[in-house]
Amino acid sequence: MLGEEVLLALGLFVPYWLEIGPSGFLMCNMETLKITGESWSFLELEVMIYAGGMVDRNTVKKAVKGVDVVYHLALNWDGATWKHQNPIPDLFDVNIRGTFNLLEEARLEGVKHFLFASSGAVYGNGDLEVVDEESPCKPELFSGEPGPAYGILKFATERLCLLYYHVYGLPVTALRIGYVFEPPSKGEIHVEDVVQAFLLATLNRKAYGQVFNVACEPTVSTRKIRENLGWKPKFTSRTYKVHPLEI
Repeated sequence: MLGEEVLLALGLFVPYWLEIGPSGFLMCNMETLKITGESWSFLELEVMIYAGGMVDRNTVKKAVKGVDVVYHLALNWDGATWKHQNPIPDLFDVNIRGTFNLLEEARLEGVKHFLFASSGAVYGNGDLEVVDEESPCKPELFSGEPGPAYGILKFATERLCLLYYHVYGLPVTALRIGYVFEPPSKGEIHVEDVVQAFLLATLNRKAYGQVFNVACEPTVSTRKIRENLGWKPKFTSRTYKVHPLEI
């Protein structure tokens, strides 16, 4: 995938757990990718920063133009407070409409691959000993932070993305990610292992139209991503233990 043009869509909270500046920690681990622009540079990358939310169709259109791969990590959820103090209908309106704008412009632009950062919160808090990608999703029962509305939103957005694969043929992949950390903070899965999952999935035909768990907990099966994409967590320390569905 060296030389592909990519768009990394980030929200208010994502840069917090991805740790590094306006591009997010994830972009810093993608130095093999070619990102063109003129307003900012980092690790020998030139990055175009687009000011504006994903609900602004014109901004999204400009951002997606000429792009081969879209990484959709954007989420409007009251920023670093991680609480839904804003009215839930407003949060859903912003995130669903914004995702629709990204998907529609990706479809019109002929984007080669659209990858969405979903969450393990979509499973809720059921009584299954182990969940895999075929397990029932009950996000309305999710009791972790920031609450069940988050799980419902992630699930609805994930389904919207997959709709574009089945109806329009847009290559889409959803990664259901556990609670991400970067030392010295604690969490459930190291950000470097998440990065590797995204990179292994990118432009991989085995990932098109698929959902993968990305976690390091015995209660979350990762057999599918291991067998299909060859993913194996290398950075996550087993000493960092939290409930796998806390984001």
